Order: sequence, then C-alpha cells, then structure tokens
Amino acid sequence: FLGNKMAIFDFLIDWINLMLSQLEGGYFGAVVPIIKLILAVLVIWVFYDKLERKRKMLTKLVKWLSKQIDKLRH
Repeated sequence: FLGNKMAIFDFLIDWINLMLSQLEGGYFGAVVPIIKLILAVLVIWVFYDKLERKRKMLTKLVKWLSKQIDKLRH
C-alpha cells in the first residue's frame, strides 16, 4: 500500500516539477525553489512519522533553503 502511495507521490512531484520548470525562466524563477521546498516539507511530514527523523530532515531543508536564498541574492 505504501509503495503505491509513493508511486502516486512520485508522479505528482514529477508533474509539479514539470509545471514549475515551465515557469523557471520568467518572473516566477525565484519562487520555484521555495515552492519545491514547501512540497519537500509536506512530503517529509507525510512520510516520516518519527519525530527525530522529521527534525533532522527539517534541519537539512532549512540549511538547503538558506543556501538557495543566498544564491538568489547574488
């Protein structure tokens, strides 16, 4: 059942990435990484039930996001 759920999620993420890549060149380019981050947080929240793992993953994501924002500034 979980494998099935993951397959649906993979499909959704691929589709969303495709939609976002259409926007990437234009005005929305700066927003795309943030949208991807929000999606990643949601995926982790849904699939990582252990709090400790959630906390570690969120820490990684926050570090990753701050790097992305620094890149956008330069």
